[in-house]
Amino acid sequence: DNIYKLNYENIHMFLNAMYTLDADEVDYTKCLTMIFSESEQPLCKYVCANMDEAVSAVLVGTDGTIRDNNACILDVLNSDKVSDENKLLYMERLSTKIDNIEEILDVQYRVEAIKTGKAECTVENIISYYDIEKLSDILISFINESSAELDFSSYEFKSATVKNAFFKECVATSKLNDEKYRQMVSSLKIKF
Repeated sequence: DNIYKLNYENIHMFLNAMYTLDADEVDYTKCLTMIFSESEQPLCKYVCANMDEAVSAVLVGTDGTIRDNNACILDVLNSDKVSDENKLLYMERLSTKIDNIEEILDVQYRVEAIKTGKAECTVENIISYYDIEKLSDILISFINESSAELDFSSYEFKSATVKNAFFKECVATSKLNDEKYRQMVSSLKIKF
């Protein structure tokens, strides 16, 4: 049995004492990533068993920015031990972009990742969101606000029907900026 309270101060103490890190090597904006990096440590096991409490402690203790890696982000968002409120607060503070929203089990958090700009603007993430919400204003804003070059030429759609529907929606909307429109339509390579 663990007799210590899982709070930010104790997490700091354990990271400094048990993770063979010097005080200047501990990056508290990546607190959970550092804990999960050594899965055999008692702190990691305790955090895994008490995820909501750990996420709460990190939210209370950080200055507003969380830079955990993608594996850790997915652990938090896919955990049934973390409250919806804490998941949303955690996402709000993320500065790390989520690589692949398909790996988020709950559709609500896939949508939230796009809506809040917490996902990488990739062809895969665009189509993953499109499968849920079609070419909504949220998706169009996400695309327009990104500086990423969008190339759909090598993307394998689930079916020609989905590819054609996506193409038709891209052509029909006037909300995509000109650069994104050109990138998307030309790389989809559909004649009409």
